[in-house]
Formats: sequence, C-alpha cells, structure tokens
Amino acid sequence: MSSCAGSGCGGPDHAGTPGPLASSFRRADTPGTGAPHRRLNALHPAALPCRARAAMPPITDAIGRTVTLKAPAERIVLGFNYEEFTAVAGAAGWDRVAGFGRALWAGWRPAVFSRYRQVIPNLDKVGDVGTTDDGSFSLERVLSLRPDLVVLAEWSFSVLQPQVAQLEALGIPVLVIDYNAQIPARHAASTIALGIATGNAERAQALADMYLSRVADIQTRNIAAGHIAKAWGPLSPEYIIAANPDHIFIAGSSWVNSPNAVLTGFDADITTTRARLAPYGQRPGWAGIAAIRRGELHAIEHGLCRALFDYTAMLYLAKQMHPDRFSDVDPVAELRRFHAQYLPVTFEGTWMARLTPITA
Repeated sequence: MSSCAGSGCGGPDHAGTPGPLASSFRRADTPGTGAPHRRLNALHPAALPCRARAAMPPITDAIGRTVTLKAPAERIVLGFNYEEFTAVAGAAGWDRVAGFGRALWAGWRPAVFSRYRQVIPNLDKVGDVGTTDDGSFSLERVLSLRPDLVVLAEWSFSVLQPQVAQLEALGIPVLVIDYNAQIPARHAASTIALGIATGNAERAQALADMYLSRVADIQTRNIAAGHIAKAWGPLSPEYIIAANPDHIFIAGSSWVNSPNAVLTGFDADITTTRARLAPYGQRPGWAGIAAIRRGELHAIEHGLCRALFDYTAMLYLAKQMHPDRFSDVDPVAELRRFHAQYLPVTFEGTWMARLTPITA
C-alpha cells in the first residue's frame, strides 16, 4: 500500500501592451459570471495574418474537436504546457510563438523558466496574453498579436467560450490540449496535435508512442484509490495512520511563496530536499506507520505530474513499491534522457528522492 500527500499538492496546474486592434473592442460581461471579457465590434479581415495556401489534413485535438489549418502555424498564442510544446517543437518552435501566459511559467516556476530563457532568448520578446488562472487573460492582447492559431489547455478553454467563439468567427482556429486530465490518451492526442500544428508530426508521433509504451509498462498500487473524489485531494490523518501504508510520497516543488514546501526540481540539492522532507516523518502518530519504520518516505517533484514526462514519476513509484519487477529501471536516468533527447535545457537537481538513502 502507498500514500501520496503534498507539501504543495493541489496548486494551480493548471502583460503586454494592446496593439492597434484594441479600438475594435468594448468591454462586456460574460453571461452568468459577471466576469469581464472583450466583445468584438468590428475587425477588417486584412488585419488578420495571412497563411500559406498549402492544404493540411484536419487535426483532432485532445477533446475530439476538428481543427483545420492551411499550413503549420507561424504565429501561435500558447496558453499553457510550455515544456510539452518545447519537447514537441524544439527550442526553434518558439520562433512560431507570438504570445503566451507568462505568469504561469515565469511567475509560478522561475527556476524552470530561467533555464529555458537561457537557451530560448526570444522568450523575453514573446507577448504576454495573461491567463485565466488569475483573470488576466486578454482577448485584445491575443488579437493584437495577429495569431494564426490559439492553443489552450482544456481548463482555460472551458471558461473562455465567449472568447473562443469570437476567435473562430474571425477565422482563427483554437486547438485544445489536455495534459491535466491525467488520461494517457489525452497526453498522446495533445502531443500529436501540437506536432501537426507546428510541422513536427513525426517527432510528436514518436513522443506519443514512447509515452504510451512507458505508461503501458507501469503498474502501481495506492491506498488513495477510491478515497479521493478528484485527481487530487486531502486524506485525513486518521485514515493514513489506520491504513498503515508501506510507502509515503510527498509532493515537493520550487514554487515561489512556498517557503515550507519540500524543495525539489532544478535548484534542489539532495541535502536540502531531505532536510525539508524530514519533518513529515515526525508528524503525530506517524512513528508507527510501516512506511516510516521502513524508511519509505519519499519526495517527488510536483511538476512531474500532468506532464509529457510524468511517466518517469510513475516509474519511480513503481520501482519503490515493486523493486524486483522494476530492477532494470532508473527513473532519474529516464528523466535525464528525456531532457537530453527532447528539451533544450540541461537536467540537474533533485526531482525524486528517498529520505533515508539505501545503504549496501
């Protein structure tokens, strides 16, 4: 049995200056929410970007919608999943990005963003369109960037229906990706869709096939199954103690404004990670739990969930619980290999670790 808890679990997984198109809008309220959005009054078709006329096959996005492009997109507004986009399109793929939600990357995870910024210099020049997470998303800013494709995570798409309707009315396609659902088929569909949209179909298909094959090889057990209504949520202290789990995994992070979180990720050294993890083993009633007595208290980076490389976290869980069946697997080496093969930043830091090192 195992338990998964978090020192930052359940957090969001989930501005530039308006251009000349701003005069084409007036403020209105989104029906039923009272939240402001921008409604289009008029916009001349000549203000929209021109695309090549070469035909492309229709794209099926993560939620089964059909999206049609005339050619690989050249001015993309990217709402989320920046590492996944980079894995699919490469560092050069950011030459195709006109705008993104900066706060979700640079604001929430500066340790990660700073590394990508070093190898993708034009990140500083990409426009900021805001995010639905903090209510700053701006359709004015999106349109001022003259996009030929808007890519939205499903959780943003679901709350931007009026804006999506306006974009599509202008002939600007909207592609939905969904890595947050934690459904392998949606991971694959999102990856393949991004690949076709950016002219990297072969690379994306290889990534999707690799991901699905890794997931198919992993079997895990977790005492939280059936006790959490959503993909994440709280477990009562009494339940954890009564369940007497054999393994406990604490979600760590490098998020800003989380000084008490277990530090994991690029900037985390193993000593700091273990020092931040140790107090969890001292919680009231935990001394008698099998996991604590056996030294099976672990930290694992929150950023490894709901990502194209989240199979490495699954491998780590599986290896700890079934070491004999996964004796040939090295999850950290697998994560390092993914970075070397698909991402432009160097892998370093502590992403998954046991509180007490195994001694020979």
